Amino acid sequence: MGTTAGPQLGARGWVLAAGLTASLAAGCQCPPKSRTTTEPPTLPPALAQADCQQDSVLIISPVNSGGSEYDTVTAADMPLIQRIANLPEYHDCQRFVVPPRPGLHVPDSALAFGPLVAIWAADGLGSRFGVPEPKGPSRAVPVAIIHNFDQSATYEPLHIKPGFSCLYLWHDGTRSKGWRAMIVPFVPTPDTCRSVADPDSLAGGAPLNVSAVPLPQGLSPADIPEVTRWDWDAEQQRQYIGLRCAEQWCEVSGGPLSPSPSAFDAGIRPTSMAAAVPPIPRIPNGLGMSNEIHRVVTVKGWYDEQRLDLRDSKGKPVLTNIVGTVIPHPALDRAPFDSVGEWTPVAFINVTADYPGKVPLKRGMSRVFLCKETNGECHAKTTTACLPEPPDPASPTAPPTTWWTKIVAADNTVAYHCIRRRKHGGMAIPAAAARWNWHELDAKTWVQCGTACCTVN
Repeated sequence: MGTTAGPQLGARGWVLAAGLTASLAAGCQCPPKSRTTTEPPTLPPALAQADCQQDSVLIISPVNSGGSEYDTVTAADMPLIQRIANLPEYHDCQRFVVPPRPGLHVPDSALAFGPLVAIWAADGLGSRFGVPEPKGPSRAVPVAIIHNFDQSATYEPLHIKPGFSCLYLWHDGTRSKGWRAMIVPFVPTPDTCRSVADPDSLAGGAPLNVSAVPLPQGLSPADIPEVTRWDWDAEQQRQYIGLRCAEQWCEVSGGPLSPSPSAFDAGIRPTSMAAAVPPIPRIPNGLGMSNEIHRVVTVKGWYDEQRLDLRDSKGKPVLTNIVGTVIPHPALDRAPFDSVGEWTPVAFINVTADYPGKVPLKRGMSRVFLCKETNGECHAKTTTACLPEPPDPASPTAPPTTWWTKIVAADNTVAYHCIRRRKHGGMAIPAAAARWNWHELDAKTWVQCGTACCTVN
């Protein structure tokens, strides 16, 4: 949630194109081992990473402050993240929205894109906190790793310096609102962000404010996904962080916070969702059970909202005034995806105005469907030829499978697009959340599709 743009990636090549890690994109199970070099590679502009694929992107990171050694790092190399590194819906990456000068409050039309910043949620956010003893010693728990791809500037509102930072969270045990947070930049590789620590020992860290969001009525802690999101404070014109904290959702900011309204408070109600939601075929309660419908519009971690981007005539990302909200189908985690030629509803995208991107969206709420085929069974009406998935080594004789998406606008016009499906080796996806996929060209989305994640190719 929130948005971003700005500086071109420098000649040092801080990001290596995901195309160079094709084995990751295909299987996402065996990331390359990090390699230490004495010189950061210089990449041609064509290899600049435009698509923030957080699991497979290689980040060139200085190992020491003198810059004499560099390491290539992926999320799957980070002990705090490893198991869920290849689940993009759990993490977030986007260009921040910034005013022309820090601290300057300006009309929305004067806001622009700033640094590209990724945040990875720690594996198992819901179980990383025990019950603190009253007046007992606090232990700072690492809950996320952040990487600022802009190597020339700090995002001051959150004290995010260039390179990697570790976000710690703890509860002091003295009162119900006793949550505390600290962001700690580090020069070494993210291996250092893995263990609980005494808050007083976090050298060089900056304290952040934490607000715990009450659990919506009728929901339980099981309805809070173990994810993290960038969010946007429109009044303060600042990005902030949302993530699960114990049995709640927490919002972490660098100062006074005027939090964004939930999708529910912004007018997307369960009743309107139920009217627009087609059932997922062949499952009980195909529209979603009451808690499933309620949680996807009241708990921010399930959905994602941000200002959308386009490119200008020079190819630079440009911030638009169009706000987009992508919401998963309430029953998405129970969708079978086991039938060829069957269109399965997976998400809803609400935009505040017509969006003329690579994936055009009409104002209002569009419905998103997915379909797999082996021989044209989806009957997608387009001249585009989609590439099939790579063969499954476990079933070498199976026919090649192609995936499509169908977007049905509020006025019932239909558009078809090719889908890139990223497998996870059969790993279950515990929370079927939806998220925008930052791309320097324009906005795309991530949604669960069986034991994989899907985005427009």
